Amino acid sequence: MLPEVTLTDLQRATRDAARRFAREVLRPAALATDRLADPREIVHPESPWSAARRAARQQGYHLAGLPAEVGGLGLDPLSLHILLEEFGWASPGLALSIFSDAFPATAVLLHRPGSRHLLETIVAPFVADTEARLCSCAALSEPGHGSDALWAWKRGDSDARISFATRARRSGDSYLISGEKSAWVSNAPAATHALVWVTVSDTDGRSEGGGIALVPLDLPGVRRGPPTLLLGSRDFPQCSLGFDAVRIPAEYLLVEPARYEAAADQFLNMGGLSVGVAFLGLARAAFEEALRYCRERIQGGVPLVQHQAVQLKLFELFTRVEAARAFSRQAMVACLAPQARVPIEYSTAVKIHCTQAAFDVAHEAVQLHGAAGLAAGTVIEKLFRDARGGLIGDGCNRALALERSRDLIENYPI
Repeated sequence: MLPEVTLTDLQRATRDAARRFAREVLRPAALATDRLADPREIVHPESPWSAARRAARQQGYHLAGLPAEVGGLGLDPLSLHILLEEFGWASPGLALSIFSDAFPATAVLLHRPGSRHLLETIVAPFVADTEARLCSCAALSEPGHGSDALWAWKRGDSDARISFATRARRSGDSYLISGEKSAWVSNAPAATHALVWVTVSDTDGRSEGGGIALVPLDLPGVRRGPPTLLLGSRDFPQCSLGFDAVRIPAEYLLVEPARYEAAADQFLNMGGLSVGVAFLGLARAAFEEALRYCRERIQGGVPLVQHQAVQLKLFELFTRVEAARAFSRQAMVACLAPQARVPIEYSTAVKIHCTQAAFDVAHEAVQLHGAAGLAAGTVIEKLFRDARGGLIGDGCNRALALERSRDLIENYPI
């Protein structure tokens, strides 16, 4: 890596502490979690996954994205990037599981900052939770809707074929949440709260637009499906969620139809950046595993690194990682700055570019390992499986590119 000449002393301290935590706590927990045969064991209170999440809470990492005035760390965008990359180096799944817990608190601060009730019952308990008792998820995809839901209720589009089937129907001073979210809701097996993407309707059932509801998952009518055994990123466990007329107070509909498009873009902006940077960490980890192996492995009587073809490939992988870091850092600083319009085409490009780079680097790293790269239980084998999910999770890369191409066409200055 380039010398970090632009980092402040505090940013260097953040990097060094996060790197130690990733090596000593997160990577071992991620490898142990990956080996569990039954996905139900992952979220057991005494599992390696649960222990790592508690350790992160005790270090205060759950507060990274929250402002200092509510007890958060108030990290600047570059420090957030540093933290996400280091945690993603250990495992992007576990990194995203840890940082997803802040969804409800962040959403309340953005969309209901004047609600004393929500500040006292959602934000304050999360800030004080050093035992990881609170866990959160974002429930978007449905059995009948995947990446197509990104188009729902955007630019005035109210096409019922792609609108969320999960509905929030007005009922007096509350809403009734009804519907199904698919088996791919990350963190759902352990979640205590969910941000649920819905179609909002009036008391007569007429659709009014999109919305985002905060749903405590201990309410009557909430159902949870069995956890899914995943190809990779098993440390970001997934299951389905069902809602049978779950009643929430009206203020728990954090985002109403009038603000849905801007709020959805804001959420997807941070989501795209977070996923992209976490998978940048994976790309770096895969490159480092390949370099380490090629320094040690003897072929033709000499270490692999002495063969020109291997030298060229290693330099190519190094370049992919460094380019992904430079782009994602610049985009994170730009996209998280206060502004009238979030340049979400850049955060989406970060997600697409970095997850593709992670998969490509992991693929080539396995190839450099030869048969050793196919051995179950090795770091590089896990990285390769984890990398594949990045091309689909948080929106299929091609679908995201199609959606954001419209922003690019409309807003790119020439």
